[in-house]
Amino acid sequence: MLVALSVGLAALVRIVWFVDLPLIEQVIRIPDDAFYYLVLARNFAESGSWTFDHMSTTSGFHPLHAFYLALVSAISGAAEFSTMLWASGLAAVVAMSWAAYLCAQMVSRSGQTFAPFAVVAVLTAPLVLMQTSTVMESPWVILAGALCYRSVLPKSRVSFAAVALIGAFGSLARTDFGLLPVTMFVTACVVPLAPAVRKEIQLRLVVLLAGATVALALFLFYVHGYSGHWLQSSARMKSLWGDTADSALQNYVLLLFVVLGSRSVIVFAGAGLIQFVVGGARRLLARSSGEVAAVDQPTGAREDETDAPGSSAGTRSFVGVSGAVAVLGYIVFFGLQNLAPQTWYSAAFVVPLSLAIGVTTGAFLSYARVGRALQGGFAALIVVTCILSFAESQYPRFPHQANMLGAALWLKENPPGARVAAFNAGLLSYFSERDVVNLDGLVNDDIYGYASRDALSDYFDDREIGYLLDYPGMWEQPSLQRRGGFSGGDLNKRLRVHQRIAPLIPRARWLRGHPVLMKVESPPS
Repeated sequence: MLVALSVGLAALVRIVWFVDLPLIEQVIRIPDDAFYYLVLARNFAESGSWTFDHMSTTSGFHPLHAFYLALVSAISGAAEFSTMLWASGLAAVVAMSWAAYLCAQMVSRSGQTFAPFAVVAVLTAPLVLMQTSTVMESPWVILAGALCYRSVLPKSRVSFAAVALIGAFGSLARTDFGLLPVTMFVTACVVPLAPAVRKEIQLRLVVLLAGATVALALFLFYVHGYSGHWLQSSARMKSLWGDTADSALQNYVLLLFVVLGSRSVIVFAGAGLIQFVVGGARRLLARSSGEVAAVDQPTGAREDETDAPGSSAGTRSFVGVSGAVAVLGYIVFFGLQNLAPQTWYSAAFVVPLSLAIGVTTGAFLSYARVGRALQGGFAALIVVTCILSFAESQYPRFPHQANMLGAALWLKENPPGARVAAFNAGLLSYFSERDVVNLDGLVNDDIYGYASRDALSDYFDDREIGYLLDYPGMWEQPSLQRRGGFSGGDLNKRLRVHQRIAPLIPRARWLRGHPVLMKVESPPS
């Protein structure tokens, strides 16, 4: 329970601090993709249609988070930004606390108090803690991962119907969730387990994967019903981007090491090592003096006397190894798509990582037979380290978005006489309170057909788009031209500077520039 309270308190403090920030300080800590969710939710609550610009449909979202925000928008009417932050943030507090509680149960061993604090170390790492306030799907994904592990273990007392529902919950939280039960099933086939235990875990994983598959299929049928496409627009566009980009595998390895290199995880590892050395030395001294019986005496109940899920050595090995395999699986899965890593992608491997670290630490400390008092002292140190992690999590990861906020407020007061489009359209549309056509295709199902044949310029004509507002690098860099579907140069030849918008923070540049409103001239006859 202390693990859950520590994580929940850290998340709550983060949310309270974040909501109280000035608007400009908030937007430089929220990715533009989060505003896609907010605009979609607002439009769905108003019209009942999934559209970003009231012109084209979109299927590029993970349904659980999108429907939750839409429900909040519908209940609260024209919801203030702070209302949406509170709604998303409080849901994150509950999800993270629950996930921490479940993970701690699976890591816990008889006579140990330190190993479960691996969950605290990972879930309060700055890169993870900041995701409680990014208004993305991350907390739902973390909770789904914890529920997934908890529901398939022996003695979990979770019915097969509930296991299927948890699988469905996972797919609705993130549509690529099915990779987790697949890696767990592979692990269950190779890790030494009692035959009956292996059979039960595999059966539960099959049920879990079936629930995830059915939920994903139903969602894709729903998407096809209103969009005519079987695949989400975001998935199709990311596949197209991957075909034009270099390998990103090393970047996802780096993303993992950003979490592993956080102060909380390093302190946890150091504390665990100290305990192992101290306990191991004590054990060796006791053996040399003939006090083996006293040292080897268990400090709590025997493993086979507890009803806790994952209480047997074999099951704990499955949890730890499958956690490591899942982390590797997600890194390869994301890396092979050649996509630039985003902070919220790490949510997929947060739970597996905390379980792998916790089980490994518990195994070492079980050998060393460290006393509860020493373990408790080091556990308190981890909780204190959370405070330092909170300070690190305050770092603004998107400082350039302050100037996009300025562009949005300018657009709100100075609407041009024709449609406006943008590649980074989320924040711009949300705060201008105007329809902005999305050009990156993540929330615009029409874009893929044009981008895939390198004909985005034709889309401007077909949709009568008169202006482009974004960072100049979005249309000047060759790599982004190829990714966006306008590498032929036709679009760039038609762009003329209409308004240079004064930046709110001049030093905060992205792609070496500030947002500019470009006039799109008619194509040459």
